[in-house]
Amino acid sequence: GAGGDGFVAGLQLSKSGSAVCCPTADLRYRNGESKAVLDFSDEALRGFDAGARFRSAVLDAEYQPTGGTGSDFPWKGNPEKKDHLYYPRLTEVLRMFGRRTQILLLLRSDQGEAAANTLIAQTQGDLHTFGLANRVTLIAPTALCSIIRKQSPGTPLALAPPPDEKLDKSIADCVSVRADYLYLPI
Repeated sequence: GAGGDGFVAGLQLSKSGSAVCCPTADLRYRNGESKAVLDFSDEALRGFDAGARFRSAVLDAEYQPTGGTGSDFPWKGNPEKKDHLYYPRLTEVLRMFGRRTQILLLLRSDQGEAAANTLIAQTQGDLHTFGLANRVTLIAPTALCSIIRKQSPGTPLALAPPPDEKLDKSIADCVSVRADYLYLPI
């Protein structure tokens, strides 16, 4: 493989109340229309082609990304034939990868406070069911880190500060919520 030791998956709450691996709180249709993940059941989410809008990166002569996107859609599938990438439930991902690699789960509050609290409870329940509560790292903003740390003291936790926050403030917040790591995306 590519030499990765694990992966990060963003989590959202579905209408069915499941934690679903999806990087954003909304989905874009092929026609550009956008709808909230929270409006769809687990089954309805399976009908979305998760790879339909992905475009490969343009590489230079030394095979390094240039920052541009290609004209192809290499992961586009056919949902009618069930030949497409879909947004899986967290339980599916844990069943497949939970003991095989390091998993980091990114929880956000972009679906609202009530949904975030339900997502935390569902995620922690799923991790306990699979015996992975002390193995999978949860990444979250400050408010969610505080909740997670109170409810599950042994869970590895990373603080995801706002992108424009000063490093000193992020470090202080990390210490105050007793997070184990500071998550700074590149």
